[in-house]
Amino acid sequence: MVPFDHHLRKRKRSPGWHTASLGALFSTLVIVSACRSTGPTTSKVLVVAIDGLDRRYLYARIAAGQLPTFAKLVQEGTVADLTVTDPLLSPRIWTTLASGYPSTQHGVHGWMKRPGVMYGTSDVSVSRIWDVAAQHERSSLVVGWLVTAPVADLPGAMLADGFDGGVPMTAETPSETGPHPLDTDRVDALASSRRAARAARGCIPSDRELARHPLADQVSAYGAPAHPIRHDESVVCAFEALDGAVDPDLTMLYLQGIDQISHHFWPFVDDASVAAMRRNPQLRSALAQKDRNRQRGQRAYPWVEQPTTEAILTAGSTWVPDYYDTVDALLARVLARVDAAQTTVLILSDHGFQASRAPTAGLFGEHRSPAFFLAWGAGVPASTMEPRPVASTDVAPTILARLQLPVAEDMPGRIRGDLMSLPAALPKVATYRLKEASKALPKEALFDPRRMQQLEALGYIDDQGQPIDTITGGARPQPGPPPKR
Repeated sequence: MVPFDHHLRKRKRSPGWHTASLGALFSTLVIVSACRSTGPTTSKVLVVAIDGLDRRYLYARIAAGQLPTFAKLVQEGTVADLTVTDPLLSPRIWTTLASGYPSTQHGVHGWMKRPGVMYGTSDVSVSRIWDVAAQHERSSLVVGWLVTAPVADLPGAMLADGFDGGVPMTAETPSETGPHPLDTDRVDALASSRRAARAARGCIPSDRELARHPLADQVSAYGAPAHPIRHDESVVCAFEALDGAVDPDLTMLYLQGIDQISHHFWPFVDDASVAAMRRNPQLRSALAQKDRNRQRGQRAYPWVEQPTTEAILTAGSTWVPDYYDTVDALLARVLARVDAAQTTVLILSDHGFQASRAPTAGLFGEHRSPAFFLAWGAGVPASTMEPRPVASTDVAPTILARLQLPVAEDMPGRIRGDLMSLPAALPKVATYRLKEASKALPKEALFDPRRMQQLEALGYIDDQGQPIDTITGGARPQPGPPPKR
């Protein structure tokens, strides 16, 4: 077995974020259809959750000859709309995707269960996929998934959401203040073992490393610790560091950066918003001031407090596409460790994006449905016909079936055998609803000031911790993407 710290040592010797080796990474992938398993013998599933990934924008970038990793997966896999319902709040949707139960049953309805207190694992009233895997002594590697603090005790490793200790994007002083959470007594809530904590701590990029990142211009505009690439690089590096040691049957990774960048910079890739900013160069600054009045006087994000010029429109138009390019490269690094003949890969989003409509039209990006579903790898045939939309409650039972683990009879979703080959006979249990509620955690255990400020910066809550609904958009029908070629 590869020594546990091999990948950490290799990372220190090999700076540069792997950008020069994208082609080499692809040369290691087993991607031809002839090498894929067509039967249900695989025991591995890898899920990459990409918060805010918009299917229409993704397809437009692929059509322009960009995003080679996504283009390959779309061409060789099966793609479908993923149906999500209002309100389009990420913790609610990702908990449904990981459990197979709607929020009325799993108990997570948004970011905050009451002002000042975020949802935590004790609020989830059902077993999630990794819990079921643990019951059957199957190993999992879960990194950054929402509503996972405090971490579960499971075979494998888990790093909770917030393990990177991210600095809010609009923090007044975009620098580290105080010890990192993994260096405090919170470490046991954020990492399933000290070994996992050490791996994670070694993966969090320094300001100097971020200054050399391909997104260095964006990082500089925000201040190094405040840019979301810090989180997404940490997730992928932690996966690379832990994957060999854990050898997981189930891997679930959560990347958040596209969502955060889209909230602030989607207007620059929206024609109507760009036209509005040209007509009224003061539009964004006026609207932003109204929006920031609900927050704690945080530092404004780039260019929002000055008149919009052509130079600003040109610079702003690069932020969303550049971040999509970065996620494409991160995805290539993940897939470089995947044996596609043995592993089924799912790429999921929880919603797409559109320019805000009211009350601050064109100021920010807001959520829209549908979300995105892609399956690729073992047991997934390349499909020229798009399947019917996948319900958010279909995902977990389908993953359980692919892992040959029992599916609960009271799960409202369907096992989607049309998406991948599955066993003919599946074991079942009555329910994965927990018989007894988990012991409630004290308020201070679920209070993370950095996360609270981040939610304010993105417009989810006001300075009292109350939700702001307009940012979540709505589950309104959108025109379908172009047909798959």
